[in-house]
Amino acid sequence: MKSSLIIFGIDVLAFKERGKKTSRVYSLVIMSTNHLEKHTKITKRQLLKKIQDIKPDYIAIDNIFELAPNAQGIIRLLELIPPTSLLVQVTGNPRTGMEKLSHLITKHNLRKDLSFSYNSQKLAAIEAAEVAAKLCVKRVGHVVEGFEEEIKIGITRKKSPGRGGWSAPRFERVSRVAVQQAAKEVELILKEKNLKWDIFKYPQKRVYLIQLENELIASIQMKTKQLNTDLVKVIVQRVTRATLDFKPLDVAMAPSVKSLKNIILGLDPGTTTGIAILDCNRGNVLYLGSKRECGISEIIRISTRYGKVCCVAADVIPAPAMVERVAKITGGKLLTPSVLASVSHKRSYLQDYSDLTVNYSHLNSHERDALFGALKGYNLLKSQFQKVKRVIEETHPSLISHLSEIQRLVLAGNSISNAISLIHGREDSFVTEIKETDFKHLITSLKNENIQWQAKFETMSDEMDKLDQEVKYWRNQSRDQNWEIKRLITSLEKTKIRNSRQTRKKVTNVVEREVGQIKEENKLFRQTIRKNQLEIKQLKEIKNFWVQGHEFPLKPLKSFSDSSIRDTNTNYGLHEGDIVLVLDPSGGGAQTAFKLIDFGIRGVIIPEESPKFSDQALLVFNENCVPCLELPLSEYANRDRTLIDPPLEIWVYNELYLTDISVKEEIRKQELQLQEKLRRKRMSLLIKKKVALRNTRVDEFSFENILNDFKEEYIAMYQFPDSILYQESFSEEE
Repeated sequence: MKSSLIIFGIDVLAFKERGKKTSRVYSLVIMSTNHLEKHTKITKRQLLKKIQDIKPDYIAIDNIFELAPNAQGIIRLLELIPPTSLLVQVTGNPRTGMEKLSHLITKHNLRKDLSFSYNSQKLAAIEAAEVAAKLCVKRVGHVVEGFEEEIKIGITRKKSPGRGGWSAPRFERVSRVAVQQAAKEVELILKEKNLKWDIFKYPQKRVYLIQLENELIASIQMKTKQLNTDLVKVIVQRVTRATLDFKPLDVAMAPSVKSLKNIILGLDPGTTTGIAILDCNRGNVLYLGSKRECGISEIIRISTRYGKVCCVAADVIPAPAMVERVAKITGGKLLTPSVLASVSHKRSYLQDYSDLTVNYSHLNSHERDALFGALKGYNLLKSQFQKVKRVIEETHPSLISHLSEIQRLVLAGNSISNAISLIHGREDSFVTEIKETDFKHLITSLKNENIQWQAKFETMSDEMDKLDQEVKYWRNQSRDQNWEIKRLITSLEKTKIRNSRQTRKKVTNVVEREVGQIKEENKLFRQTIRKNQLEIKQLKEIKNFWVQGHEFPLKPLKSFSDSSIRDTNTNYGLHEGDIVLVLDPSGGGAQTAFKLIDFGIRGVIIPEESPKFSDQALLVFNENCVPCLELPLSEYANRDRTLIDPPLEIWVYNELYLTDISVKEEIRKQELQLQEKLRRKRMSLLIKKKVALRNTRVDEFSFENILNDFKEEYIAMYQFPDSILYQESFSEEE
């Protein structure tokens, strides 16, 4: 153990040992060289504070889910821990199997190293924490990794312009320039650290993906924190893994890596990166997808799940920089097409591909381009791969397990014979090592392996029989389904023909119905046009009569009703000073007369042959000084033009009603007479009031005041103080 190594051993207290506290309480053991410090009860907040202050090398615990209930909680906890501190689960990997602390104490002979006496009893929390720290010293356990050795730096604007006004475009330009300036500063910081990065550019955003060790994360965070301003926000985040990973502390405990099969990696880099992975021997699609803001490390992580990358293919020439970097890192051969392909050519090329596991109609443009590049690379190297496989099967069948390695050597530039000799050299060295070992031990181990392989062969043969039965079953099912599909296709075609006939009938019916509606509308439009033409002709004739000045037209009311008044106002317009002709005055009453008076008409004319106004209507007209004349009705062509003083009458001319200009003078006379009658009537009422006042006993002063009030009322209502009526009614003799 190094002199500077610090290890934290942690275990959670049982519920009965916590006392009154309901939240979790832990026991902590801090172990370093020649130093052991124990804390029996410590809260989670105090534990995190100590970890952040001391920054231990390892944090050992028997079960990580005592710190958080799920994987997301563990990742949040790892964000609070310094990047240099490693969380270790000493009991093993949950995926491969875990061991109890009591078994580990016996297995690694820890009894003599413990500060307490252990006799196979149940361990207390402080004792379990010490055991976990001691096991970590012996490099027992697995490091819990929730983050990749990669960080993401996001540079965005701090404020959104919103709807804004005139200044919104200027603010957007200023924020864009600020983001670009901050991106330049970040690139300078990364260049100082000699780091490589992947960048994804947006109009108002920059995203950097950088591969670096945990020790450099804190310094990058400190330097980029100074770039935050009122306009720009710089965020540094560690890239989280999809699932928690458990890596053994001791390298010797790591599982042996088997010989990986060769794969072809097709890439379409960009803001959204398309990834396609093919098997080199058969051309099967092992993986096909696209990821947003996908860096080189993520691409390598995805590809290593399926095998060893022997070729990296692009769909354009020259290959993008990211594709070249991936090829250099993975050691694969870079493949590019000889000619740029159009989108239609890519689609037809993919449709000819016989892999039924891929639905080409659901691919986006990135996945399509990545798969096109991978297929082009596979077809380019297919013959070479098949030749290598055929030579090995014919000449060296014992080396069939090393087919992937020989293919990689051939792609690197070696001939097939040289590649085989290199693999033979490794086998010979391995044989010489075997000869030097104990043959008896080797024979027993080979017998045991033979027994195991025989058992595996039997189980696999049983599985093969089951699979054969399943294949037969699914073949029958597929045959039945094909017949069903054919039947459905024929019925569908018949249904389409039937539906097409029905739809044709429906369409013709709809068209005929619409044609009929259009004809009816056309007929109505023609009638409206004819009516409007007649009205225009009448209006022109009215204009001619007005210009001549001898006759003038009357605005007719067909009946004395509200609807007739409304129609006349719509057709001719009723205005102040108009003279109205009522052809049928019967029916209406006082309310109808008031509606007609509200338009401010000057007089009303009715034909002599027609019925008369009702008493209520006539009273309303007289009270409002609207004269009512009765004139005979005759044809305009029969009028006598020789008379110097013709009689007043109404003439009919092409549905127009005319009268002589002298009718206006007659209406004016009658209007004055009605006004004079109304004045006399109201004057008589005033005189009666005055006489009634004279008869009452009031003093002289009150009488004069009342008399002055009458005078003011009279002047305000009738506005003729100099008239004879006024002098007669208010003379001092009376």
